Amino acid sequence: MRGATEPGAQKQGLEHLIPADARFETLSSISSDAIVLIDPGGVILYANPRAERLLGVNAATQAACPPVLMNETSGHAALPSGQLVDYTTAATVNNGCIALLCCFRPVEEEPADAVHLILQSRFMMYLNHELRTPLNAILGFSEMMCMELFGSFAQKQYRTYAKHIHESGRKLMAILDDLLALSVADRDKPDLRESLFDLHEAVESLVPAVLEDAGDDHPVLDTEDLRPILLRADRQKICDVVQHLLGTCLSTTPVDGRVSVSSEVNRNGQALIRIKDTGKGFKAGELVSMQRMSEVELTGSGTCIGLSIALVRRYIEMHGGAVNIDSRQGEGTIFTCVIPSSRVALGIN
Repeated sequence: MRGATEPGAQKQGLEHLIPADARFETLSSISSDAIVLIDPGGVILYANPRAERLLGVNAATQAACPPVLMNETSGHAALPSGQLVDYTTAATVNNGCIALLCCFRPVEEEPADAVHLILQSRFMMYLNHELRTPLNAILGFSEMMCMELFGSFAQKQYRTYAKHIHESGRKLMAILDDLLALSVADRDKPDLRESLFDLHEAVESLVPAVLEDAGDDHPVLDTEDLRPILLRADRQKICDVVQHLLGTCLSTTPVDGRVSVSSEVNRNGQALIRIKDTGKGFKAGELVSMQRMSEVELTGSGTCIGLSIALVRRYIEMHGGAVNIDSRQGEGTIFTCVIPSSRVALGIN
């Protein structure tokens, strides 16, 4: 009999008897992700058990899919229940018609920091939009007033007021820039733009701008103990580190005090950048509060020092280093940035 000699052909024919829909439902039912099939009108055609639980629906009742899962190909969204999910949506075909297939899962199933980073990112986008625009207007108009572009002030005191407005606007803009920089560093983990540069030359180039930001009355800034050290690092980030620490020390040190910056290569071949002041110092509790962005607090000086130090730590850690802080209230503070020996190309002590 001819049919009995073709078992392979019989098996191949049986495969076509397994409906594609059945295979899809079997796979989706054992998936750890929530999966829904949606028609163009937003009605859920199919939902696996995981999706039914998260959405609180029964696919058999022609329930509507939350619109937030249908807007983009992927992203983060909050379900009507308030549950934050990470989702991916793609077009597919169902019974000859176009449909959407959406897979999603609760963000809480990701690493614990994921929710914090998402909310932090959204908050920073809001700050950037809502604060930067009016700040630019404040800076622009106050600068025009300081320059008296449209005529001199009848009362010279007004010029002083305009100067104070401009300086305050610059401080607020600097804080906003630091918030954005720290948010980007924590969320996106940007790559380092490494190059070879002399630490001594880089720090010396910062001094004029740092002293200008400090104002007319500032303590002595000593750079005599800076040593030529050739580093392989991100010059801009290292300069930002030094600038933030110098600004912190100058703002917390009285006019008759002293701020010094020095550099050396220790016995282990590590580069040390040390910034010391004779200022008021910090309490132990204040130092603890400066460890991470979520714990930043304003100090009595009115300067967001905790934010600056959090950014300094992040930039040094990106280079594989560490920041040590030795502070005694009423005596001063010493910040020591330790850069790994692998980044020291040449050091002269």
